[in-house]
Amino acid sequence: MRPIEPVVVDAAYDLGALERIGGVQRGVIFQGIAEVLARATGVEAAGVAAHLGTLLEPAVAMGIAGPWSETEREPFLAQTRWRPSERPIAAALDRRPTPVFRRTTEVVPRERYLSSRLYNEFQRPRGIGDQASMCLRAPDGGRLFVSIARVGSEAPISAESLEIAQRLAPLIERCWLSAHRRLPEWVRALSARRRVVLELVAEGLDDHQIAREIGVQYHTVRAHLKDLFRVAGVRSRLHLMQVLNGCERPPARKPKRKNSADRGNGAAREPDASA
Repeated sequence: MRPIEPVVVDAAYDLGALERIGGVQRGVIFQGIAEVLARATGVEAAGVAAHLGTLLEPAVAMGIAGPWSETEREPFLAQTRWRPSERPIAAALDRRPTPVFRRTTEVVPRERYLSSRLYNEFQRPRGIGDQASMCLRAPDGGRLFVSIARVGSEAPISAESLEIAQRLAPLIERCWLSAHRRLPEWVRALSARRRVVLELVAEGLDDHQIAREIGVQYHTVRAHLKDLFRVAGVRSRLHLMQVLNGCERPPARKPKRKNSADRGNGAAREPDASA
């Protein structure tokens, strides 16, 4: 059995370094949390998934540590778009968010879990065995799903691993909140789909990449963007980013004086969705 205290101290140092990165490099932070958690607990896999709202909404960012390539990790994010009934662990934890790691058998009846799409189409084909998860909640309602799991083994997660994970939970929460965007009220009022589009814009994806990421047509993304610009009161992606980073509405626009050419054609300029 490993001495627990040195492991916790080392992991705490690594998480502190991630926290100091701040929210600009969220992908680095989430992947770092997963890797630190897996290394400290000694399990084969660990993951974190960030949600702007509840766990029943699609995740907007994720970090996965485990025996999978970058391409093989893509379905982990995609399965967060399944129906809540197909994701019983997330559904159960969302009802009672708590910063305590719980084994799957503690939050979902075994029969329900074994008959779920999550188990049969996702976890079992990947060799995911015993799993313990928790759900953290931000002041604005955002959630972070955190999990550790055995992979390719029928052995349960040890009590030692669970203790280490639990002692790291407050540090993981601090690290997450350093990267979590404080959302203005108009963002919180958006539909789940538009919030995902907004988050992907903030991550720097272009329209085609967003369309591929959420499985819609390019023109659908453009329509979402125009609506986002209207609600935010902006005319460009750059201005939208500034509003998000400042977490407030931009000041009201002063009407521009029309020059003679403008008065002649009377045309209004369309918002620049590509800026």
